[in-house]
Amino acid sequence: ELSIVADSLGDDTLLNYAVSKVDVNDFPDKNKDMIYFRIGEIKLKNKKLKFAPGVDLSHKTYSNSGYNLLGLIIERVSGTTFSNYMDENLLHPLGMDKSSFFIDSIPENRRSTPHKKGWIFGKIKKSNYYPDIPQDKPCGNLNSCSIDLCKWMLHNLEIYNTKETGLISASTQSTMWTTQEKIKGYSTSIGLGWWIVESKEYGTYLFHVGNDPGFSGTLIISPQNNFGIVVLSNGMYNMNQVWNDIPFEIIDLFKNNWNKQIRLAK
Repeated sequence: ELSIVADSLGDDTLLNYAVSKVDVNDFPDKNKDMIYFRIGEIKLKNKKLKFAPGVDLSHKTYSNSGYNLLGLIIERVSGTTFSNYMDENLLHPLGMDKSSFFIDSIPENRRSTPHKKGWIFGKIKKSNYYPDIPQDKPCGNLNSCSIDLCKWMLHNLEIYNTKETGLISASTQSTMWTTQEKIKGYSTSIGLGWWIVESKEYGTYLFHVGNDPGFSGTLIISPQNNFGIVVLSNGMYNMNQVWNDIPFEIIDLFKNNWNKQIRLAK
C-alpha cells in the first residue's frame, strides 16, 4: 500500500509539501527509534486525501505528512530505522557529530533550554516542554547546532561550486534548487525541500525555516554569492525576528562585497 500511496501522490508532491494525506498526529508514537507507522498504515488505507495531488500550494495545503511517509519508505527500502539511515548517510559522513534525533544523545551541557513568552504579561521564561515527537523525524526533530548545520550548508555550496557529487549529485541538487511549485501572490516558490526567492537586493537564495514550541531557526544559502547563514533560537515567540530580520541584517554586512566580486568577475 505504501508504494501505491507514494505513486498516487508523486515523489515531487511529497517533497514540496504540496498535499496532505493525513495529519501527522494520526501516526502513533510506539518506539523512539522508529517512525513506527504500522498502525498509521491501517489509517492510511481508510483516509481520503484532504487535497487532490497537484493542488496549488498555499498555507492551507502545506503539509509535513509527505516527509513522514517518505521516511517510512526509507525504512522499508533500507531495512533500518530512519534515524540510523540518516546517521550513516548524512550526519557521520559530514562530521555532524553534535547532531542527533535523540535528545538523550546530546550532552547536557550542549542542550538548549526552550523558552516561551507569557500570554498575559509577555514575560520570557523557561519552558518545561521539549518537542520530541518520534514519528516526525523525517519532517524535523533533528537536534543540532549552528556548527553542524554550517557543515551541511558548506557541503551544499561545495557541490554547487565544483559540480561534483557529494552526498547528493550535482544534478539532484540542481533539481532540488529548481522551482517545482509557485505560490500565488508571493515571490517565493518551492523546489524540493527548499524555498526559493528571486530577490533584486540579494539575488537568488534558498532557505528553510522551522519552529517548535521553544525553538525556531533558519538556514539560508546564496549559491551565486558562495554564502550561507544559520540562525537558531531557543524560543518560538521570536520566530519572525529569527526568520525575517536577524539573518538579513547580517547579510547586509556582506552584500557589498558580493557586488564587488560580481563587478570584478565581469
